[in-house]
Amino acid sequence: MILVTVGASRQFDRLIESVDKLIAEGIIKEKVIMQINNGKYIPKNAKWFRFKKQDNLIKLAKKARFLIVHGGIGSVGLAISLRKKAIAVPRLKKFDEAINDHQFQIIKEFAKEKKIIPSYEVADLKEAIGKIKTFKPNFTKEENKLRGLILQFIAKMQK
Repeated sequence: MILVTVGASRQFDRLIESVDKLIAEGIIKEKVIMQINNGKYIPKNAKWFRFKKQDNLIKLAKKARFLIVHGGIGSVGLAISLRKKAIAVPRLKKFDEAINDHQFQIIKEFAKEKKIIPSYEVADLKEAIGKIKTFKPNFTKEENKLRGLILQFIAKMQK
């Protein structure tokens, strides 16, 4: 299973629609579950939901073979903390998906460290998915610390 998540702040219909199209074209052949937030585009070829409690999202992420995430630090950090392969796609200002292009920079930095596969444009998703099988993320002991901090934070938020 592949989990696609766009976070909780803004819609990211470009990403959801692109993944849905790749499923329809047979590029993605396995089950896909999408978190679509408040997006207007409703996937036709995948299960979807708008929001889940963070612990439920983590359970899904743990079950996933890999993640496709937006470029927010929370989603990228979740993938890294769970030691999951991930493709990250930035929300961009030019599409009114973000107030600036900070997600592009976040993805660029994590890609430099070989922790994620970048897909700077949704048109590059097919190529990024092709790399996932052989991608060897560079996870270090620091990610274990990050994972612990994220899980502690989530536990506090749910009290």
